[in-house]
Amino acid sequence: MIYKCENIVKKYDKKIVLNKLSFSITQNKVTCILGHNGSGKTTLIKSLLSLLLIDEGEIFFEGKNLKKYKEKDYYPKVSAVLEGNRNIYWYQTALENIYFFGYLKGLKKDDIKNKADRLLRVFDLYEQRNQKVSQYSRGMQQKLAIIISLLNDPLVLFLDEPTLGLDVVSKHNMIKILKEISKSTTIVLTTHQMDVVEKLAQNIILLDHGNILFDGDIKQLKDKEKKDSLRMEVYDPKRITAEIFKQNFIKQEGSISLIDFKRDNFDFNEVDNTLRENGLELINLKLKDNNIEDIFLKQGENNDF
Repeated sequence: MIYKCENIVKKYDKKIVLNKLSFSITQNKVTCILGHNGSGKTTLIKSLLSLLLIDEGEIFFEGKNLKKYKEKDYYPKVSAVLEGNRNIYWYQTALENIYFFGYLKGLKKDDIKNKADRLLRVFDLYEQRNQKVSQYSRGMQQKLAIIISLLNDPLVLFLDEPTLGLDVVSKHNMIKILKEISKSTTIVLTTHQMDVVEKLAQNIILLDHGNILFDGDIKQLKDKEKKDSLRMEVYDPKRITAEIFKQNFIKQEGSISLIDFKRDNFDFNEVDNTLRENGLELINLKLKDNNIEDIFLKQGENNDF
């Protein structure tokens, strides 16, 4: 493991934002920190980056207490893109940005050139290297920010919404690139795009109001939620199932409602009567194959993880 956290607490005034969190982050894997807005994701990442000081507990990096690291020893080992389009200068070209930040990282000109040539090609920005960043799309700006973050070959790369602003093809390519990068670099990311989590994350830390609901690999999370769940699809053009089934309701897709039940709590006759009384039509009932989006949507409604 590259990070180990023991009972870390962070408060803003009297509000507890991180509540005695204990977990570890495995080296050279992709760990995704998930949670609704306000769950503590950003505070946690900034604490791991030592941008915020925790109030209680300990954070260990490579087995050494983070408090004992000097900035000059720690920051060359980590890098972050927390807000992609604010990490670069728009009035400069891509190359000018790369050289500027490369020099700040203490790199030599030849090293910057070699890394710039390779990374610009990997991220498909080589032909636009002399364009001003103000002419870039948001997705291109995000790519450039990640390129800059990789110049110092960090042990850990923190990414906030790395695929935000990318079209379908660019997102697919970004996922492939990050998978390759993770073979030699630990990646910690946050995202609200559940398809990215499905394809990229190996470990998941699921937060809710500063508490950990789940910490483990993605397969464990799916298996934990499966437990013979049933999914019911109901024709509901009036959109009334959310109120009728409340705790079991998942989401509405057009005129179709998706409703989940634990198999051992499911009474078909009772549910069928409820549907008939409200003029609703059962379309399908099947064993549910959980995906991360469904599990994430249940967070906050049901903390039984």
